[in-house]
Amino acid sequence: MRGQKTTSTSTSTSTWTSNACYTLLLNNNAPPPPATAAAAAAATTTTTTTTTQNLIQTNTLIHLYAKDGRLSSARCLFDGMTERNVVSWSALMAGYLHSGLSTEALSLFSSMIKAAAHAPSPRPNEYVLTTAISSCSHIRALEQGKQCHTYALKTGLDSHSHVGNALIHMYSRCSEVDGAFRIFESLPPPRANGDFFASNSIISGLMECGYFDEALGVAREAAKGVGSWDPVTFATIIGLCACLKDLKLGLQVHGQMLKRRCMDLNVYVGSTMVDLYGKCGRVASARTAFERLLLLRLQNVVSWTTMMTAYLQNGFFEEALNLFAEMQAPSNGPRPNEFTFAVVLNSCASLSALRHGDALNAHVEKSGFGAHLVVGNALINMYSKSGSINDAHRVFAGMLHRDVVSWNSMISGYSHHGLGNEALEVFKKMLKSWEPHLVWSIILASLGS
Repeated sequence: MRGQKTTSTSTSTSTWTSNACYTLLLNNNAPPPPATAAAAAAATTTTTTTTTQNLIQTNTLIHLYAKDGRLSSARCLFDGMTERNVVSWSALMAGYLHSGLSTEALSLFSSMIKAAAHAPSPRPNEYVLTTAISSCSHIRALEQGKQCHTYALKTGLDSHSHVGNALIHMYSRCSEVDGAFRIFESLPPPRANGDFFASNSIISGLMECGYFDEALGVAREAAKGVGSWDPVTFATIIGLCACLKDLKLGLQVHGQMLKRRCMDLNVYVGSTMVDLYGKCGRVASARTAFERLLLLRLQNVVSWTTMMTAYLQNGFFEEALNLFAEMQAPSNGPRPNEFTFAVVLNSCASLSALRHGDALNAHVEKSGFGAHLVVGNALINMYSKSGSINDAHRVFAGMLHRDVVSWNSMISGYSHHGLGNEALEVFKKMLKSWEPHLVWSIILASLGS
């Protein structure tokens, strides 16, 4: 600093605890500091008199720890703060959500509302509320989602477009189609402002729940403004064609996109083309589309996972595992996410490859994705089909939240192994904890399997 003498004997720890130094590193997305240095930095920040600068630095540390999956460290920092602002709450909530801990994110949101009611504490803003609604979507917590919607109406936060889009996705994902359409119809039409995010949200949500006809209706309405579609909208519509297994329509939509000079191929559109070919049984064409993305250096975790999914869906389980191994090469692919692990675990399940599955489970835990619902479901499936029903039950018992797939996989696993009494016990527990329409969906799924 100007006017101050700088020594050359400062230690690495004191360098990290320098406010200017670690703020600069954190804001430039530096890797997490060493554990001892990070602890010292955190201690300096939280034990000194709270200032605006210290608040910013602590928030940045919380964000960095959460992003790196070190949520216990992030929570420790958060709990030690003498003063918090809305960013403090938002950073930790987002960390919980992105790590698959949606229940914890919602619990923190509830605490924030209570704190604001009884003390001079910040109230949730539109970004915090969007995170809360997305957490409800992730675990299909409809009642909590409705409470978030009520809060949005009372506070006026429903006027923000991203809150509306999050509500659309939440209602769609929870199979509340009428609720999703009410929100959608209350928003300005996309042709009025060029924003197709709401259309994309409701189409994606409807597709995920199997409401393909309704999604196609929204797509046809949005097609009236096709001249202003963005790549995300094109990718969404091609994804709908994939779900419908309508290769001809998907290729037509893709052709329309390529005709527009401003619409160059991007990784998301390219990935939906891989998905389209995969769902239509054209595995070789899917691989060609994937290789083109690699050639153009247009690749991310979505493109790799989509190609593995195409292999899985068409019975090429070993090819899915080989592609995962190729992705893991240092010079090749990106880091896998929870969906990547789920696809590979389900490939192991289809091969009854317990050894590979165990190794993947260790990799999952090391990567911080063990709490994700989709990973837990895949682990139950893998262990059940690989003859390790006790491990399947261990995973099931340790899940923080479960969905239809979780319960059905565990019941089917016990039944497959001739353990009727155990299957019945799981079914009884399900009856006590689930809504009737979800119970019936599990029963129907079991009858159809």
